[in-house]
Amino acid sequence: CLTLRTGEESRDAANVELFCRLSAEAHQLGLPVVGEYFPARPDRLSPEELHDEVMRGSRILAELGADLIKTYCTLRFDEVTAGCPVPVLGLGAEKTPRQLQALELAARIVQGGGRGVVFGRNAVQVPDPAAFQRALCAVVQDGVSPAEAARANGLTD
Repeated sequence: CLTLRTGEESRDAANVELFCRLSAEAHQLGLPVVGEYFPARPDRLSPEELHDEVMRGSRILAELGADLIKTYCTLRFDEVTAGCPVPVLGLGAEKTPRQLQALELAARIVQGGGRGVVFGRNAVQVPDPAAFQRALCAVVQDGVSPAEAARANGLTD
């Protein structure tokens, strides 16, 4: 995980140094590096500021050695994915109130060029995790609409 613009230049530099060191060690062992760009205080950023942070941070992670990036889905996620030389996965981030909203987020991620999604609580804190996983796979892998995937898998909330 890389966090920049923390308000302390020395902390930012230490974060970059640590990521570079860990990335180099992982590559020496033949391990791929999944970088997560997490903006400092994302709750205080406007949607445009969040987009700018994610776009720059994802590119920086790739240049520092990440083989894959996971990060927030932004307003113009297609710009994030197009500007990053490695695959980008979209995070589920906060728990959505309804399963359909999580499936819609997944569809936006994939339509924006994301190579997949990384969902935690949106995938497991649901009434039937297996049914949700089937619906999520239909959206992400098969391009099924979120509404149809929800209907086909009996998601009712």
